[in-house]
Amino acid sequence: MRPWIWPNGKLHVELCTIDQLRLGDIAVWLDRTNFVAHRVVAQGVDELATRADSSRNDDPPVRANQLLGRAVRFTKGPISYRLDSPFVELLSSVGREPWSRLMSAARWGRERLRSASAWAAFDTRDPRSPRMPRRE
Repeated sequence: MRPWIWPNGKLHVELCTIDQLRLGDIAVWLDRTNFVAHRVVAQGVDELATRADSSRNDDPPVRANQLLGRAVRFTKGPISYRLDSPFVELLSSVGREPWSRLMSAARWGRERLRSASAWAAFDTRDPRSPRMPRRE
């Protein structure tokens, strides 16, 4: 849920039901053993469709018995801000697509870096290494 929610921070959750959530709210639910906080993108009678800000795909539906509430504030160290403020909601709606593209590019780059690092780790003196100079 970056850029608004970062690892090792505290998420303040307000209890609510599915019918009290609005589109754009950050729903918090328990998915088996993990707490999940993603943005509400569609609402049904007794289930929600949610999506992470850095994803283009919806999550599996969230049922009413899984829902814990709505995330209203994020705190990490001395930094604390409301997640339901008009400013944050505006930036989230405007910046969701560029952020999603940036995260996709970052994942792509991370995979390329890992494969390049593995390639660089081969010993050039090892005859099985792809970096070993070939004799013709």
